[in-house]
Amino acid sequence: GVSGFLNDGGSILQKAHDELRQELGIAESRIALMTEGEVFEYKDEDSDRIWIVHPVLVEITTGEIALDWKAQEYQWVTVPEARSFHLLPGFEKVLDLFFRKP
Repeated sequence: GVSGFLNDGGSILQKAHDELRQELGIAESRIALMTEGEVFEYKDEDSDRIWIVHPVLVEITTGEIALDWKAQEYQWVTVPEARSFHLLPGFEKVLDLFFRKP
């Protein structure tokens, strides 16, 4: 899960491009498809914050990743495996939006 703040007035998809480039070293030319999901609010009980989540599903054409200073490691996982990680506020709902549970 890659995330970022919408603090510069750009579009959601442009922000996703920027975050992928900055955090993972993925150039725009390596992005095959970007799909926006339904925006939702998520209340984080631990921090007593409400996050407005703009989910974006991205298909890339490379497996080569260059992590920035924010991340220590990465791994490719299946959707069921991703459900076991607690990566971002509301991440399970993002998975549900794009990959409906049977």
